[in-house]
Amino acid sequence: MQIEQTENIIEVEDVSFVYGKNEVLRHISLTVPRGDYLGIVGPNGAGKTTLLKIIIGLLLPSSGRARIFGKEVSEFRAWEKIGYVPQKVTNFDVNFPATVGEVVLMGRYARRGLLKGVTAEDKAIVRRVLTEVGMESHIHRLIGDLSGGEQQRVFIARALATEPEIIFLDEPTIGVDPRAASEFYALLKRLNTDRGLTLVLVSHDIEMVVKEAKHVACIDRKLVCHTPAEDFLKENRLNSLFEGDFKIITHQHPH
Repeated sequence: MQIEQTENIIEVEDVSFVYGKNEVLRHISLTVPRGDYLGIVGPNGAGKTTLLKIIIGLLLPSSGRARIFGKEVSEFRAWEKIGYVPQKVTNFDVNFPATVGEVVLMGRYARRGLLKGVTAEDKAIVRRVLTEVGMESHIHRLIGDLSGGEQQRVFIARALATEPEIIFLDEPTIGVDPRAASEFYALLKRLNTDRGLTLVLVSHDIEMVVKEAKHVACIDRKLVCHTPAEDFLKENRLNSLFEGDFKIITHQHPH
């Protein structure tokens, strides 16, 4: 299903990616308008993370192109507009002796440059974004002393500290308990609804993606479907894509 778009800030055009002899992605095309909340789902090994990394320039496609804010990724320089929360296991060495405030301050370096001194504005923004994610009272704690859910909130705050227009998240709730994951998704929904932040989320948690996102893109090497979230469950491909009987218990919720 083709989604009506207004101002597209992400454009993926006929992207393929081959690793050795393995075709990871095949002729993917999709667009993401400003203010969207796109959930990318699919089976394990379907190429979801690869697609995300191509969009933000961490991988080069074998063919095709990706554009952000109208520019080819290879020519894009305004990286302060981009927030990125990788998978937790590759995100940060939690044994590194850094406080929560210091981790979030790294997001300011992305905007202002590493060699510039910390300003009063930087400190104020760090406190503001930590307050926004409910972690301001932990500003002086070591990152390694926090729970998985708390750490992910700090990593969201670090992304917010760059004052981005779009945030990419790659499996942000892996290793996080269900309650913390639910709270994390509620936070993302607020950022999208209240702040107008564009979100692109890769997740294995299909139930939460369908509940929270505005649109869903299902990837299985190729683009299986790209549809409004409420229409995703009407697709007849789910059981063939995911092993076993695939069921989702939908919850009533306001949009």
